[in-house]
Amino acid sequence: MPTIEMISIGCAAVPELPRFRGFTYIAETALRSHRDLFQTELDKHSGVIVHLANKDFEGRTKGWWFAGDIVSWDQIDAFHFLAQPAKDIRRLMRLLLKASPIRQILFLTDYQGGPRRKRITRQPLTLAKFWALQANGTIRYNTLYRIKEDRRTTA
Repeated sequence: MPTIEMISIGCAAVPELPRFRGFTYIAETALRSHRDLFQTELDKHSGVIVHLANKDFEGRTKGWWFAGDIVSWDQIDAFHFLAQPAKDIRRLMRLLLKASPIRQILFLTDYQGGPRRKRITRQPLTLAKFWALQANGTIRYNTLYRIKEDRRTTA
């Protein structure tokens, strides 16, 4: 099962975030991933991390935390959100971008069944470009994406 996490870079405190219909989450200021694949990269930053999970994890704060029910498994190597969670995740990403003083977030996935080699994108994508890549099936598991605000970013 995959973990999905987002970091609002430089955000000093957990912003006020709504509950979402498509998933649940935990948000905290200690940038500790639930998996270690990208921890070295996270250690270079400060901010707020949001761990996404299936809706049935709501209220849990300990133990394993997975988000396998919010993604499509049609293509095992391509990362693609299901429709309802996607709407909510777009909103969450916009809120985290606005909370970041540099208007950037990190988006990462870690899936044991994904590519063996991790990837870190150095060049930030706009939010619109990220969603276009997601729609085309070119977002990959075990990759850390840098995402920046674009003109259309509104909460």
